[in-house]
Amino acid sequence: MLKPLCGAEPRLYENLRSFCEQRHAHFQLVLGVSCADDPAIGVVHRLQADYPALDIELVVDTRVHGSNRKVSNLINMTRHARHDVIVIADSDIAVEADYLDSIAAPLADPRVGVLTCLYVARGVGGFWSRVGALFINEWFAPSVRVAHMGGSRRFGFGATLALRHETLERIGGFEALRNCLADDYWLTEHVRALGLRTVLSRVMVATDVIEPTFAALWQRETRRHRRSRRRA
Repeated sequence: MLKPLCGAEPRLYENLRSFCEQRHAHFQLVLGVSCADDPAIGVVHRLQADYPALDIELVVDTRVHGSNRKVSNLINMTRHARHDVIVIADSDIAVEADYLDSIAAPLADPRVGVLTCLYVARGVGGFWSRVGALFINEWFAPSVRVAHMGGSRRFGFGATLALRHETLERIGGFEALRNCLADDYWLTEHVRALGLRTVLSRVMVATDVIEPTFAALWQRETRRHRRSRRRA
């Protein structure tokens, strides 16, 4: 599991801890930051101390490979990944204990290229964060479900993207996305170009909406819509 980090979000430790509580027999958790003074490092050290039996690796790498800093982080982290299945999940995501078992199973089918998950939003920080969560839960997620029922498969969400390592290599690795704004969507597009299917999992993960003011929420939604236009 690859977790690109940037800063210490309000529930970062709790969200990361949910990935450590998996029932899956063998997994590696790779957490990456792009600067040595990132406050997320202290959270990762706490996690390593609390789960000494788990394979938790911190990658601190300042190298930049393109205009997308998150993808640069992923490129640096992937070099430390040691398993056949790669799972990418945003830092503000929390999951249940059967998460890994559930999302890995469809990848046993060679016709499946990538699996992705929708999410339930939780407002963290007051009225405007709750408004943002309401938008996701009452409009965005149902819209995706309706499009999926209608046959659409052109989607991919940073909440979870899971694919085989060899599939990632076939599309040129994360390097193919280093200058892409909507990297989650374009990763799945590259996989679909190989003739492989995208699966929308029945697993719903939880995501935090932390913007405390209207201005902050507006900026978040503006960024999201800008990514959507780039997808089009």
